[in-house]
Amino acid sequence: MITHYRSLMTALILPAFLSGCFWSSSEKNNTQTQGLATPQWSLNLRSDCPGQEESLCLGKYGFSMNSLGKFKAGPGPQGQIREGQLPLADLQELSALLQPSIEKILTKKLFEEVQFTLNNYEKNDSIELEREGSVQSLYKNEASNLSVFGLGFDEADLIRQKINSFAEVHYLLPFGSSCGDAMDQVLQLQQGLQSCAQDAECIYVDPQKAHELIPPNSLQWVLIESCTVHPTLATANLSQLIQGVAKLNAAVEATQTACGAQYYRINCTYQEASTAKAPACIQGRCQAQY
Repeated sequence: MITHYRSLMTALILPAFLSGCFWSSSEKNNTQTQGLATPQWSLNLRSDCPGQEESLCLGKYGFSMNSLGKFKAGPGPQGQIREGQLPLADLQELSALLQPSIEKILTKKLFEEVQFTLNNYEKNDSIELEREGSVQSLYKNEASNLSVFGLGFDEADLIRQKINSFAEVHYLLPFGSSCGDAMDQVLQLQQGLQSCAQDAECIYVDPQKAHELIPPNSLQWVLIESCTVHPTLATANLSQLIQGVAKLNAAVEATQTACGAQYYRINCTYQEASTAKAPACIQGRCQAQY
């Protein structure tokens, strides 16, 4: 199905991949990564979903992630931006899957465009690689017409799949709407209740009972995925929870009102976990231990 339409595109001559560009399974952590001055590269996704509400189109307002694990969604129509740090496990997965393709891209001088015809597509995706001020298109489809630059189809499609999978977790739909704005407020409050310095500060909470404290050493099942548009809070810093739980519950209620039927995600499975293992403070954040 390859149409041999060739367009040689000049790109910045990029040096070979440096050892710190992707994380290995060594003991590099988020703190070390954040200390680096600038990212080696950034992958940028922008999407279009014809016939669909813009706030429900994954990547409509842009989603990017870079070699330091930073992600950014937006800005939305009112300037809304979501940004944060990918978990270490996600960075390691990204490294293992994408390192060969990214290395190949970074050492190319000319980018050849090859066209394909897609049998199935969900939306129109445009993916670019940004490096030291130079931006190079990697993948672009308009309906069934696909152009790939500098890579084979399988390599380019793997990049498309991975950046979309991370966007599904961190872009968070709906985006750029009153529902999305309310959800952002919940997310911000949740993050403020989970910072910690030691394991003893962390406790389990019951998100089904207005984030009620679950007594330490009690054995029960706790909901860790409730399929709401915002993440499910199952652990928190005890002292922070006492101070902020009322505001969090009010924000959750406001999000339910703003989102209406969109409050619960479709194609999602509820998940529970046992409290047999105490929560732990991992990289400054209270996290459940399963």
